[in-house]
Amino acid sequence: MYIDTHAHLLDKKLPKIEEVIGNYLSVGVEKVINMACCLETARECVKMAEKYESVYFGSGIHPQDIKDVTDKDLEEIAKIATHEKCVCIGEIGLDYYWDKSYKEIQKEKLIKELEIAKALKLPFSFHSREATLDTLTLLKDNREKIEFGGVLHCFSGSKDTAREVLNLGLKLGLGGTATFKNAKYIKEVLDYAPLDSIVVETDCPYLAPEPFRGSVNEPKNIPIIVRFIASQKNTDEIEVAKLIYKNSCEVFKKLV
Repeated sequence: MYIDTHAHLLDKKLPKIEEVIGNYLSVGVEKVINMACCLETARECVKMAEKYESVYFGSGIHPQDIKDVTDKDLEEIAKIATHEKCVCIGEIGLDYYWDKSYKEIQKEKLIKELEIAKALKLPFSFHSREATLDTLTLLKDNREKIEFGGVLHCFSGSKDTAREVLNLGLKLGLGGTATFKNAKYIKEVLDYAPLDSIVVETDCPYLAPEPFRGSVNEPKNIPIIVRFIASQKNTDEIEVAKLIYKNSCEVFKKLV
């Protein structure tokens, strides 16, 4: 009934992978997309996906790790992405939070990753932090490269930003931050965004939802996020879960 569309199952903060998988399967999370952050994790994602039936993955390089990436590295990312259980190019994007000194390098290599997504007819999982304007501008300027869709993951922007994202044919990835009491825009975004534009994620082991904020997050918390969305939409939780599952399979087509 549930899919976690963005997780980091290789992170050492998590319990043993068999425990994590047992935990999420026990609450009805049927599939998890394990996102790569660099070439090394992309290789490890393949091994994990081949070992565990419920685990799929994304192949990509996080903007914080992109600075010294070569064209040869990106060629390997593309090769890994041809694996039958690779459902997207990700995690990719723009991040100006820690270091603004190589913005242009981030943009240049991001465009190359979007080209990989188009060539392989894959969607992408997009990370944007302190970079909303550049994110929207770059995606608009490269519409021809995003025709197979994608998700703006860990979305916490305004209704206006949500409108721009949906107008690009992308989906909003909502996670634990949506449940935070200080989530500034979530009510207006959920009032605006139709349910068929939403997928859910944990970004585990980070960003655990209320009431577990600050603890190690796991995919087993996906039902909490769905329950929150249903309550905000004043809609039946089971119906919301079914629709979000359907949305996930529509954007990440290789999940089916």
